[in-house]
Amino acid sequence: MSELRTNRIIPRDGLPSGASGGIIQTVHAFSDTKIETSVDADIISASITPSTSSSKILFMYTGNAAQENTEGREWAFVAYRGSTQIRLGRDESSNSRATFQAFGTDNVAVNSNSNGSYTITGILVDEPNTTSAVTYKLAIEQFYTSGTTATVKIGESGWDGTGIEQVTNGYSLTLMEISG
Repeated sequence: MSELRTNRIIPRDGLPSGASGGIIQTVHAFSDTKIETSVDADIISASITPSTSSSKILFMYTGNAAQENTEGREWAFVAYRGSTQIRLGRDESSNSRATFQAFGTDNVAVNSNSNGSYTITGILVDEPNTTSAVTYKLAIEQFYTSGTTATVKIGESGWDGTGIEQVTNGYSLTLMEISG
């Protein structure tokens, strides 16, 4: 049996300007444990050790969330490299910043004192500039709060307002090292 090993594959004519090479390694984390919280909480994490300091990390998240009693509560999904928030949206006046979708009373899909369910997905590219192990995580954080307490359920795609789950499913985080 033959075996081909390489640390980099580049097209015959080279890479276009600004392009990266191929995928070196992939790390995948999955959980079907439902998280129910009314405070900031970590959702899922995974660690990867880049082979070169010029490597980039492709961060992909997918999952579901459901929320009840949204009046006065708004939530955001924030990605972290270690303890540092990464790839936040721009900072404008009173707008809050999130890495991925945010939801709450200002979301037209959710009215005051109502319940909502959301599919949350996100992809970003990070440049950790290290060959040491790096832990990435996704967290849910409140960025606005007043009035009633809101409960968020991660890993659940439905909420009927009576506390009965509609569909429970998992959430995942995939990290891919891309050669620089």
